[in-house]
Amino acid sequence: MTPWILLSIMKCVGLFEVIIVKVDISDIVKTDGAIIEIELVEKLKSLNFEAGSVTFNSPVRLAGRLMNVSGIISLKGYAETEYEVECYRCLKNLNRNIKVKLEEEFVSTKKDDGEAVYTYDSNLLDLDKVVVDSILLNLPLRQLCNEACKGFCPNCGTNLNEGSCSCKDEKINPQMEKLKDFFKFN
Repeated sequence: MTPWILLSIMKCVGLFEVIIVKVDISDIVKTDGAIIEIELVEKLKSLNFEAGSVTFNSPVRLAGRLMNVSGIISLKGYAETEYEVECYRCLKNLNRNIKVKLEEEFVSTKKDDGEAVYTYDSNLLDLDKVVVDSILLNLPLRQLCNEACKGFCPNCGTNLNEGSCSCKDEKINPQMEKLKDFFKFN
């Protein structure tokens, strides 16, 4: 019989919604060195944050091992999923894959000394925050459709990947006006 129970509950946390994944760790909490193998597939909702948004096209697959090391529950494993974001320059939708390594430790809320660590309460371990944090921390800050993406013209809004525009960018910073003629020869 599998020693863990999975509970899925919708929750709204800050600016994004996630599925709460709870694992019953009662079989390993009392035994130092005890291990639980986990393999879960759960759907994440879209993440909206200041730098943009991420839509998950497939459920997140989480695989790993939970181990009791002197009362601290150690998680080692990985999470992987497909996601959709917009190109930073031209706003084209991009489909990408991500696989992140998970190596985290959880302490009992009874032993939490206020440091920034993950905690577990009694015999339940929440894995949602670990998965979301790991995915967000491993996403590139600026995702491009390709390195040569030209983006939009800042004056007329034309997508420069699809064609050129007739705008002339001759705006000069007034502080640099005198340097305009520096390289002209008489």
